[in-house]
Amino acid sequence: MATKPKDEAADRMRIWNAVEKTDPAHTKAVEFGRKFTAIDAHYQIREATRMFGPIGEGWGYTADRPIFEDGLVIVPVTLWHGNRENTFGPIYGSTTIRDRKGNVDKDAPKKATTDAVTKGLSQLGFNADVFLGKFDDNKYVTEMQAEFHPANDPPASTTAGKPKKLDGPYTSISTLKAAYHDLDRDIRGCGDMDELDELLAKPESVALIEQMKRDARGYVFGSDKLPPEHEPLMALISRIQAELNAPTFLNAG
Repeated sequence: MATKPKDEAADRMRIWNAVEKTDPAHTKAVEFGRKFTAIDAHYQIREATRMFGPIGEGWGYTADRPIFEDGLVIVPVTLWHGNRENTFGPIYGSTTIRDRKGNVDKDAPKKATTDAVTKGLSQLGFNADVFLGKFDDNKYVTEMQAEFHPANDPPASTTAGKPKKLDGPYTSISTLKAAYHDLDRDIRGCGDMDELDELLAKPESVALIEQMKRDARGYVFGSDKLPPEHEPLMALISRIQAELNAPTFLNAG
């Protein structure tokens, strides 16, 4: 039986439809200059691995010699998926040679390569909802939060008019949120990646984050209940990592 046109169209969109939705926990809103939503590049790489298989087996890329011009380093990257003959590109990623302090950035070629890889993945449909402007709609973002992070346990509330005692290191919502505010402050105060990694690896930090995921998920992944002065914990961590380590966020706007 001949393939129907609508079946052919669905097949052509198979990758796009499978990877177009974005977990809000791996995005951040950038407010300086023009406003846009940024996506964690390593999250994109993880989702490509989920879709195609391990890098080097199911997908991958080749990077050509960097181009240095006008204070920029530009790296051409060619991507492949499925098999190594199925390629597209080159796609050009770029970043500045010097960091914000004016020092030569030894990681600039790596950052430009990451920029090119994530741009290439976006052309396959990864995180297309962000590029199509859907993340400008708060209702859509809330729907994605619910889809990616369904509440498996009922939220802490009240029982017979009395505050519910939580099962964890923190026995009430008020003490849990107070501990979260302290962690939020400490994360923002980290001066380098080693300090951030050490903070997040502390048993008390691990226990706090796990309980927050269970009892106050909005503070971890974002929701309408999150106070406006606080960004979701996972988004905060990704943003601080990007600032301390590398510009691993893809400008989606």
